[in-house]
Amino acid sequence: MFYDRRLSQLGFTLAETLVAIAVLGILTAIAAPAIRFGTDPLKDASANIAGNLKLLRAKAVSQTSAYRMRPVATAVGISLAVESAESCSSPVTAWSPDPGFALEDTALDTSTSAVGQRKGVQIAQVLIDSVVPSPSDNWNICYNSRGLTNQTLELTLKNDRNAKRKITVFRGGGVDVKVLP
Repeated sequence: MFYDRRLSQLGFTLAETLVAIAVLGILTAIAAPAIRFGTDPLKDASANIAGNLKLLRAKAVSQTSAYRMRPVATAVGISLAVESAESCSSPVTAWSPDPGFALEDTALDTSTSAVGQRKGVQIAQVLIDSVVPSPSDNWNICYNSRGLTNQTLELTLKNDRNAKRKITVFRGGGVDVKVLP
């Protein structure tokens, strides 16, 4: 039998293997605190609603039409419907739903078994120009073709552990999210 030197050098040495394991251990130790196990439905819901409000404004400006968001009762809770019309003062029959906004991005509920829903996140308070609307489930925020609103909206969301976040929509169209104590 002949001895071939190339075949004896195909594997890794013990030193190379230990160095690779040590490097992986260091990288894991650095990355582990940044990895979150589980989710925060309240944070996710408030971020989705704020993002959808910003998208609503952008669509109103780009389409030169009015876009609004309003609550709609569903089988599992409340969903925030997105609709468009020619102007914010259009009659109720002139508003049409925008299919670009998925239900899972705008749904809130109190059900713990609904897959894809914001388990336990609900609207705790609604303020329009610092006043509670009457009834509290009959409100909307409308962006005109210039991306402006005619009112200030404050939505306070809470979860089943009573943690709260407030989403504020300003008259100029800006959206702000704050964690409440």
